[in-house]
Amino acid sequence: MKGKSLQYCVENINPEQVTAARELRGMTKKDLADRIGKSPSAITRIEKGELRPELDTLFSLSQVLQVDHSFFALPRSSTHYTDLVDCHFRSKRSTSLALKRMAKQQGERLFRLVSHFEKHGVSFLEEQVSQLTTSIQSPVDIEELAYQVRSTWGLGIGPIPDLMSLFESKGIRIFLLPEESGNVDAFSAWIHTTPCIFLYSGKPASRINFDLAHELGHLIFHQDTETGDNKTEREANRFASAFLLPKKTFSTECPRRWSLQAYLALKKRWKVSIAAMLYRAKELRIISESSYRRSCIAMSPHRKEEPGEFTHSRPELLSQIVELVQDEVSLANIASELGYGSKQELRTVFLKQGVTETLLEKIDQQNDTAPSNLVYLRNGSK
Repeated sequence: MKGKSLQYCVENINPEQVTAARELRGMTKKDLADRIGKSPSAITRIEKGELRPELDTLFSLSQVLQVDHSFFALPRSSTHYTDLVDCHFRSKRSTSLALKRMAKQQGERLFRLVSHFEKHGVSFLEEQVSQLTTSIQSPVDIEELAYQVRSTWGLGIGPIPDLMSLFESKGIRIFLLPEESGNVDAFSAWIHTTPCIFLYSGKPASRINFDLAHELGHLIFHQDTETGDNKTEREANRFASAFLLPKKTFSTECPRRWSLQAYLALKKRWKVSIAAMLYRAKELRIISESSYRRSCIAMSPHRKEEPGEFTHSRPELLSQIVELVQDEVSLANIASELGYGSKQELRTVFLKQGVTETLLEKIDQQNDTAPSNLVYLRNGSK
């Protein structure tokens, strides 16, 4: 889309991209209409494709929604749209529909950024999740499924040292959501045929690990189910517990009496929060209901900030991609082709996903060049 004129974008407008940009900024149709001097019904007609905006209207949309005008002309073939009902959200009950839509759009935009590099010859690992998809009927099914996933992936029944790296090695794309998505802890979705997990990173590492395992459960056995109710959330929680803390091993190691030091040692080994381990111990009847309540009371001073936290991993996929294609792309070119409002906005996105300042400086200084025909593999080989 580099260099496309405003007139071209008007003539080739993709109405769904107007909706995408509006939801990306957390605006209602009325909010947007008020900002550009139009009626909400005019915005509705534009988003439905019933009304083609004038040049000045598209320019105003671009300014208010902070995207380049080329964003509105991205063809459907190069974009990825996911129905909100197909996204599995782990969020506060007070989280509004608008915030969920904003998080979804942020997620789709991150997915589009990674997919953009396919035209530069980047190829991705095949996903290893769809082969595990199934339905579940009971807690026993969930326990057996968690064991099956571990067995299929060759994990054994011990701790998983780096869950994020493991998931990426299985073809799951993991992205970190920006700070304004704080009410959304995490969400997952199958975008086309790719399993994706989107995380809010402003949380302790032990909780991030649980969110990852929780979302894996949704991807495996809730792929055709609308989630968000108590039942599906309990099922995903049960899977996360069983996957992170296998019954056979954890039952042997878990103390029968409350001891902060003992649970801190377990947390260091298993990379799971004390709160989650206590619940798992109660779930497996290692401790009684009354012991569980007493332990929770003992932990209440640490409810907001558990001791023994560790540094969480970051997704590596985008960083690996940029390192591979650093001589073939420029920051300005990527921003233009994907319709970012500025290079600075794209730079912020890259930094959030773990791309280093050094790499960004290099591609920021690149001249806009045509993509090479080299085929890059994610493991770094050519």
